[in-house]
Amino acid sequence: MEIRVIGTGSRGNSYLVHEGGYTVVLDAGCKFNSVSAANNHNVADISACFVTHKHTDHAKYIKDFLKHGIPVYTNDEAIENYGEKNFMLKSIQAQKVIHIDDLRVVAFAVPHDDVMNFAYIIMFPTGRRLLYATDYEYIKFNVAPLNITDFLIECNHSEEVSDESVNYSHVYLGHASLEATESFLRRSCGSHVKSITLCHLSDINADRERILTAIRNIDETIRVEIAENGKEYNYE
Repeated sequence: MEIRVIGTGSRGNSYLVHEGGYTVVLDAGCKFNSVSAANNHNVADISACFVTHKHTDHAKYIKDFLKHGIPVYTNDEAIENYGEKNFMLKSIQAQKVIHIDDLRVVAFAVPHDDVMNFAYIIMFPTGRRLLYATDYEYIKFNVAPLNITDFLIECNHSEEVSDESVNYSHVYLGHASLEATESFLRRSCGSHVKSITLCHLSDINADRERILTAIRNIDETIRVEIAENGKEYNYE
């Protein structure tokens, strides 16, 4: 599996994932030209884009994907906020599997501020199963029986944030702490897990070394990386 980070963080989020002959984009928060360039301008190779929620750093460029003939799947709230009448803009319902040729995708809701927010499980015909979750306060959904092999998951903050901070409510009600991410991964990881890519880290409230150490201690056989803008990660 190959994950290319177009952008991660509050300035814009988009990821290209290649596996088993399929290319998908996760979130549309970065300029389409940047996404296209990261895929060698081979737009026809992109099977779909999956958008988590309506906030601009995840959904701003939905219309550009549609203009280039790429189907965009998201929840009804994001469609209402950014959408237009376009058969390529598709509503996806929580816990209902959709099929794109041999690709299977299921979404489930995770809490983020007061907006509808989806995490996605993408099941490739090779047997690899990627879970993408970002901008969540916690995850209650039990994914352990699904044998997820790869996680692209937010770990936004590891440090205490002053309750006097203007961002206090957004950080704690809208983003994952190290404790929340670690707890979920400990419940979800097994011998089948190959990679964990940590995304959407705060520039101010995330101690990267502390986060890496904590997540790597879950299972030392799992490769753990922190997503960086413009970087590519190849997981066997």
